[in-house]
Amino acid sequence: MTGEELFKEMLSVVRPSAMSDPVDYLRHNVKKIPAGVFDGGYNPKRWPWIAEAVRIFNQSTTSRMFMPWAIGCGKTLTLKLIATYLMANRRASMASYLDSQDKAKGFTRNELRPLFEQVADIRSQMSADDNDKSGTLRFADGSLIHNRSASTEKHLQSLHVRYVLGSECWQWPNGAIAMSMSRLKAAAFASKAIYESQPGDVEGQGSEFWKFYQMTDQREWHMVCPACNFPQQWQWDFIRYPEGAKFIDGWDLEQVQAGTTYECCNCKTRLEDNDEVRTIANEVERGAGFRATAKAEKAGYVGLHVNALASTSWGSLAVDM
Repeated sequence: MTGEELFKEMLSVVRPSAMSDPVDYLRHNVKKIPAGVFDGGYNPKRWPWIAEAVRIFNQSTTSRMFMPWAIGCGKTLTLKLIATYLMANRRASMASYLDSQDKAKGFTRNELRPLFEQVADIRSQMSADDNDKSGTLRFADGSLIHNRSASTEKHLQSLHVRYVLGSECWQWPNGAIAMSMSRLKAAAFASKAIYESQPGDVEGQGSEFWKFYQMTDQREWHMVCPACNFPQQWQWDFIRYPEGAKFIDGWDLEQVQAGTTYECCNCKTRLEDNDEVRTIANEVERGAGFRATAKAEKAGYVGLHVNALASTSWGSLAVDM
């Protein structure tokens, strides 16, 4: 090898990757979302809070992330994308937990595998002993992805990994989150965990998730008003029902569906209920994003909340309410 060739080889090692941004990496490599609601590959413009969550999780300062997101906001997709980026770029053993073993195995086999098979950086590193019919994924360097039940105590013990993914924690028995996090102690300084859930009962089953979220910096997804550019949280206090839709004996739900608007807390503009308005309001380039509303009780504890108003028709949500 000549001196020039050696220099180029060294540069290839130390030069930052063109795909060092995890969102850019996923956009270039994920061409099909298994069972996704959108056609085509991963597009950060859709549900922009997902892209921001992926970036925040991969920051060196984030160690534990808790995401209470409304139904239909892409919280499970966020877990899948994070797992894909980690296994392609920062590979180490991982455990994915759901409320039952069948669901955990199905998540690994039917959700993660199809994503991983698209990414050459993952596909080329799978072990020759890996069985594509299995729920456990095996890599040539010895890394494993385990599927586990959060409802089975023995599945929460005797396992050492660097990463933990926890899905739909509102269905987990209390104590399971803490036990799953204890699987990270062997790699404490390099470990990361992410837990997602739809908001549930803050007192009963699943309340452990809420208690952990209270320990975070509780970042709320803020939109930016399309009329005055003022940043603000999505809040139900600013939903405006159409005049004349309420009667003595109830509501005219057709009027509610068609006429509900959202009022900017600053300029008082009544925003129309359509996807174009929501897309503009949620544009990160205009200043939308997660903003902390509290101080985390433990270093590295991040909380990300997304209100259903960010993604779903306000009239439809109002009818449901």
